Amino acid sequence: MGAIRHVLVSCATGEGRPEHELRIAGLVTLLQRRARTPIVLLSPDPARTASAHPDVAVMALDAIATALVNCEFLCVAGELRTAAAIARAARHVLAARLAGVPVALVSVDVGARSASPVNAGPPTLVAEILASVESISALDARSAAHLTPLCGRRVETTAPPEIVLDLPAGETRTACGIDARLLAGLPVDAANALAAALGSRGITDIVVLGTAAPGGAFAASTVVSARDWRTWSRAVGECALVFTNDAAATSSAILACGAVPIVQTIGADAALHRRIGLASCVVDPARSDEAAWSEAIDAGLRTLGQALAGRVAPLRSLAWRALGPLADAARASGWNGASASAGAKTLAAEACALLARPALEAGDATVVEGILEPHRAALATEPAWAEVRARAYALQGGDAEGQAALEAALALHPDCDRVWAALARARLRRGDVDGARAAWQRVAELCTADAEPAAELAALALFGGRVEAALGAWQEAQRRAPGHAASARAVRACLENDARREARFWAELAAERPDVAVYFHAAGLAFERAGAHGDAEAYLVRGTEIAPACSALWDALACSVARRDADGAQHIFARARALEAASTP
Repeated sequence: MGAIRHVLVSCATGEGRPEHELRIAGLVTLLQRRARTPIVLLSPDPARTASAHPDVAVMALDAIATALVNCEFLCVAGELRTAAAIARAARHVLAARLAGVPVALVSVDVGARSASPVNAGPPTLVAEILASVESISALDARSAAHLTPLCGRRVETTAPPEIVLDLPAGETRTACGIDARLLAGLPVDAANALAAALGSRGITDIVVLGTAAPGGAFAASTVVSARDWRTWSRAVGECALVFTNDAAATSSAILACGAVPIVQTIGADAALHRRIGLASCVVDPARSDEAAWSEAIDAGLRTLGQALAGRVAPLRSLAWRALGPLADAARASGWNGASASAGAKTLAAEACALLARPALEAGDATVVEGILEPHRAALATEPAWAEVRARAYALQGGDAEGQAALEAALALHPDCDRVWAALARARLRRGDVDGARAAWQRVAELCTADAEPAAELAALALFGGRVEAALGAWQEAQRRAPGHAASARAVRACLENDARREARFWAELAAERPDVAVYFHAAGLAFERAGAHGDAEAYLVRGTEIAPACSALWDALACSVARRDADGAQHIFARARALEAASTP
């Protein structure tokens, strides 16, 4: 019997946004009712996502190669409003295409026309990604209109997936909810006007949905921590009205909980409100006076009950249409890079690297070769492809071929530090120390805040017997990243029999940067080992002045003081223990 296949979902999750998690819960409901296929969510924070959705499996974003094994299709859903969201979706789509897995864009939201990265971003790349997907449905008519010309065919219009959820609601709705993000952005006059409008209608049970305590007119309001979507939906279920300035994601979630969203359109549009006849519940931010708030409140209260349920009901049947185009997803074909744009090739190379990672970590160069080589013609000069290919060559003892691949990529991408670092390692494996040194020097020039290239240059200098040059490079590593652990250990090992030289190493850095406690700490320890107890105590005292909450510094100072004052050292030890206890969760 073959392995059970699953549906893989790529969407915005694990970010602490309850309205996003509510949308995912709706999507999971749609997929579960479609079939009993297991569902796997990709998340940047798997623990948080698993807590929000315990009925599905969760994997890390970079585990997509493993997640695509035995995958029925990849479902990309939710908001594609930012460059980062589009890049994530494109990378996952390309990884699925390269792995021969069908892809579906389900109920995607590309935002308002003026602000949508689909329109303002790289249209060639977006069009390529959309055109390669067999199944697309849009969150609403606006998103469908934006997507249709890019993918060259009609896009199904649906409704927010969270509308299909059966969420518990209070028997009587007496509270009024206010999104903490709205309050945070309201001028004092507008907040006071909102409070006055609510007070004039006898609405005093105010619930702030968020984590920050409100001030001003709403300082006495109840605060409901909104990190968990179930807690958020229960709180909204007790409300008649909920005020927000995020019409895009939050309004449909509020409607799904049975409350009326009152939207102040700051950085958002109110298309959903117009669609179901709630345009009168929208407040223009330029007119956030008491009269404007009052009009919106009255309109919202009139809409409650059966009238609201009747307006939302058509959205439920529309939401089910999100899965309609999935039948087309079976027409999957591999990725063709012959006519791909530069942006698509870059993302495809990164997708190849993701797919090859498990085999590379397992040391299986043959599998890596099988993933990369079919796309050599299109991707051979892409940094991500060349770097992974060179590592696979190294596993097979082919560092000459790996070096050639990296140099080909650098010919077109001369400022790619990752490829220069890979080239340095390849050259060193071939015994070319001078070439490795030149490559690491180039990395150091490109990454001026990174300690690794300086540490690598130090290792090369030490390998050649140039101790002072190595110490100079280690000092540079410490300048770039004070306390850099690898270089600090290397200095300690190199100067194990010359504590005075080690003390001078750290003292020179302390003289350059008298505000960095870690230099004084290391100098104090080295002076102590050298027998220069007075100098050791002086450096450690200065360290505690710079970082008075560092228990390790007080510990070291107590050990130094104990040589001349045992009673005084006990007081210092006690302070170190107290700081240590205070920092322990």
